[in-house]
Amino acid sequence: MLAALFRSGFPAASSLAAVVGLALAGVPINSAAQPPNSPKSPVCVPCLSGVGLNEYEAADRPAVAASRRRELETLRLGTARRRPNETVAVFLQRVLPASYSNAYGDGAKVVQYPWHPGPFGPQLFFSVACNGGDKWDIENNGGSDLFILDPLQPDTYAVQLLRLGTMGDLTTVAALFFADVNQDGQKELLVLKKVSLKESDIGEDGEREFFHADHYTTTIFRYRAQTAASRPRYEPDPTPRPYLEDLATAAEVRRALAYHPPKRKSGPR
Repeated sequence: MLAALFRSGFPAASSLAAVVGLALAGVPINSAAQPPNSPKSPVCVPCLSGVGLNEYEAADRPAVAASRRRELETLRLGTARRRPNETVAVFLQRVLPASYSNAYGDGAKVVQYPWHPGPFGPQLFFSVACNGGDKWDIENNGGSDLFILDPLQPDTYAVQLLRLGTMGDLTTVAALFFADVNQDGQKELLVLKKVSLKESDIGEDGEREFFHADHYTTTIFRYRAQTAASRPRYEPDPTPRPYLEDLATAAEVRRALAYHPPKRKSGPR
């Protein structure tokens, strides 16, 4: 069905919305989180309503459409198979071409880390800013998409997309790192987000001056252990941590977490 949509051109949003659920039913989501596409839910089920090619993309239309179609198919399946001897960069470019090519085509910034160690290698993480261009994810315009690929079997990865919403303007990922935030023996994924916002102040001459200032926030994701019949799942940690606001580096975040250890629940007396 998805292929037919691209061959015949994008239909009206109302018609396309009726088939999105069928076309993308295989995308893994966090069933414990809020409903997909909820404004407060970072777990993404791609929404295609209104997707189209901008006029200036007319010359590249076949290539752009092909990359979007390939990426959507990967997300629909929820898995991707890595070919023998295929490098990480080539693998990601092949299965997620609409996002990976916009992020870092050289593969230099892909994070490979055994968040939950297994026999098939580390997880792969990369992010991309959703600021137009070849990205199809217009529902997260101004935010960033975070892709996590979990090796389930030899050369086979579960593919999951988490949405990192905008902080008021184009929001990018400044750092991805891991720490045992809850001190329960299981590390969490920490995403340090950055935005540059226009602000103003009164100068020495009494005139209002405008400038841009960087702001930061850290989003924490917890890993929910998979069972033999399920795929890995992630959920945002809802614990308020105002002391992590406007910390610009992973080192600063780590120091703040160490200074504010989690409160221990008191046992029965």
